[in-house]
This record gives sequence, structure tokens and C-alpha cells, in this order.
Amino acid sequence: MKDYEMHKLIVDNLISRYGDLKKMKTNNDALNTNVFLNIADFNSNNRFDFLDNELPILDCKCKNGNYILATTQSLYSLFEGKKYSMKYKEFLNSDKSYFSSNKEIAEGKTKVFKYNLKSGEVFFYEIDSFYPADIVHNQLVLSMRFNKYGNSGNGTD
Repeated sequence: MKDYEMHKLIVDNLISRYGDLKKMKTNNDALNTNVFLNIADFNSNNRFDFLDNELPILDCKCKNGNYILATTQSLYSLFEGKKYSMKYKEFLNSDKSYFSSNKEIAEGKTKVFKYNLKSGEVFFYEIDSFYPADIVHNQLVLSMRFNKYGNSGNGTD
């Protein structure tokens, strides 16, 4: 599947599941997460180097400077001044003890996740609570890793 087809499939799925993506539910004072319905709306600022044909799905710019970008093939994060990148196929598991100290996904203004990667590395990111956190963790990372969208998450067309 080509990334532009995957982008459309993912965005259509998010709209059917969450409704108006410009008004997603969050416990944050302001929604800092943006889903790119139109890829042309993405302004990269050259923070991360994309893979060939990779397209942006959403980003979240937190007021504390933390940033996450989800694409059709990877997650990229700037967390506490350090850059992280992860292809979906590299996801091993979520650090349950770290997450449990972070309370429930729908509580708090933002959620911080720590992922363990197959390589032994870790990946951190912060995102708006409730729907945005659910989108990235469940609808992207887990769904892409376990091929919900066809051959996604493996970095191939």
C-alpha cells in the first residue's frame, strides 16, 4: 500500500472513530494536537529526516517544548531536549510501570509514554490527554505495528 493511500485510510478511520478532529476531547486547556487532513498543511521545520514517501499524520506541540510527529511509517519525538525516532515495526512494548505512574490515558492535561524498542533503545513522547493520546498509542503505534492497515508499519509500500 502506498503511503498516500495509507494516510487517507488512517485519517478516514480517525474521523469515523473520533468525529471532528479539530475538536478532539482532551483534558488539556487547549488542544495542541493537529491531524493533517491535508498533507500540504504540514510545516516540517526540518526537525526530523523522513523516510522515502513517508507522510505526516499528526503532530502535537506542547507548551513545554516537547513535540511529537506521527507519520505513515514512524514516530518522531523531541522530549526534554532529546530527539527520538521509531519505526512502528520497532515497537516492542509500552513500559507498564512508567505508564501506571502516569495515571490513566484520559486523566491529566498531557500523557507521557515510554516505549521499549526491539533494539533495546527507549522512545519517549508527550501528547495531549484523552483522544490524542489514544490515537497515537492505540490507533497508530499498536495498529500499525500489528498490521491493522495492511502491510503498514514495516516501511514498505
